[in-house]
Amino acid sequence: HGGSSCCCVLTTSEYGWSANMGRIMKAQVLRDSPMTSCMVSKKTMGINSKNSVMCELKEKAAADKSGKTVKDLIWLLFDNSLLTSGCNLDEPTRFAGRIHRMIKLDLTYVNGSRRLVDNTTHFLGASLGP
Repeated sequence: HGGSSCCCVLTTSEYGWSANMGRIMKAQVLRDSPMTSCMVSKKTMGINSKNSVMCELKEKAAADKSGKTVKDLIWLLFDNSLLTSGCNLDEPTRFAGRIHRMIKLDLTYVNGSRRLVDNTTHFLGASLGP
């Protein structure tokens, strides 16, 4: 996953369960909670600071420190890293909500200029609400 094409990657420690084993154990009915917490691998998010996505995100974050869009983008990067590493999302509806907000935001801009889109805009048969 290294290289300049990847903006971030999630890695786990050498010891502990893999993402797949963690999913299996989480689904077990008679699991031992202290053992489960002990065996869960610690996750580390690595960021490629030379990637164009990360450079642009850094500029946007510096310009608007409390912007919801920047926060959504950061969470999307983290959630995407979780998914590509084989982990499950704790809150998939929040992930879906962020995706929908980004799609809606993108649809409000055409060729770099803002265009008005109401909350009932239909795209491929799906309603894009708030």
